[in-house]
Amino acid sequence: MSLLFTEEYASAYYCVPYLYLAPLLLMLFQIGSNQFLVIKKTWPIMFILGTGAISNIALNLLLIPIIGIEGASIATFTGYFISIVLCTIVLIKYKLIEIHWRLIVSLFVFFGCFVIMRLNS
Repeated sequence: MSLLFTEEYASAYYCVPYLYLAPLLLMLFQIGSNQFLVIKKTWPIMFILGTGAISNIALNLLLIPIIGIEGASIATFTGYFISIVLCTIVLIKYKLIEIHWRLIVSLFVFFGCFVIMRLNS
């Protein structure tokens, strides 16, 4: 980061992993929400995205005063993640998606590595 930006922006490298993953999570949500289009029930998408947006705003209000810009990126990442979890739960209830235990294990390993990476930097 220090090669590309001035020193005042170099500390923002903590935000890069969160902001890199946020659009990927948005794409993953769009893949799941397309299943609602298949069954012609699009109203759950509004509530799911609304819940994600409200959680993003609430986490911004909570985290920005505590940890600054990194709190904003964590809030954005968490808002998208909450939307994906809710979308997946609703899709499972409609029997439009099936989640295997390997995916859940992979997610725990990923988030564990993500936390370890953040704590070591």
